[in-house]
Amino acid sequence: MVLPPGMAKRVPAGWRLVFVMHYVAVGSKQTDQTSIALKFADPKTVRQEVATKLMLETDLCIPPGTHIIR
Repeated sequence: MVLPPGMAKRVPAGWRLVFVMHYVAVGSKQTDQTSIALKFADPKTVRQEVATKLMLETDLCIPPGTHIIR
């Protein structure tokens, strides 16, 4: 997510950022180099704080081979 100038997401001290990665088998061994970049805003330039929602479903289970029909 890249925010326009003047907008920022507050990350309070002590928060943990958790990233969950999901992969799909492609038939051969693959590698991953996941990365994240954070840009810290000068509080004097922030005009609007951005609110985001967390989507978490701890009971979600999709068995292997399941086909999703839209």
